Amino acid sequence: MAMTILLPSSLDWLVPFIMYSPLVLAKAVIAIPVAYFAHRKGYGRWEFYFAAFLLGPLTCIAILLFLPKIANGRVVKGGD
Repeated sequence: MAMTILLPSSLDWLVPFIMYSPLVLAKAVIAIPVAYFAHRKGYGRWEFYFAAFLLGPLTCIAILLFLPKIANGRVVKGGD
C-alpha cells in the first residue's frame, strides 16, 4: 500500500525540492569519500568534493585513478 502525500495547491512549488532532495543528499554523501581519497593523493579536498558533487562521483573516481600522487607540489614517483 503506497502512501500519498497531498499538498495544497499553494505548496506546489515545494514538490521539486521534495522529489530531488534524496538525490542531492546521496550525491553529497558519495562525494565525501571521493574528496578524502583525492586529499590523500595530494589534491584539494574541496575541489574534488564539489567536482564529484557536480560532475558525478564515478567521473571523479575515474579521473582520480589516473592522476599521479603529489607531495609538496611535486609528483611522487614509485607510488609512494
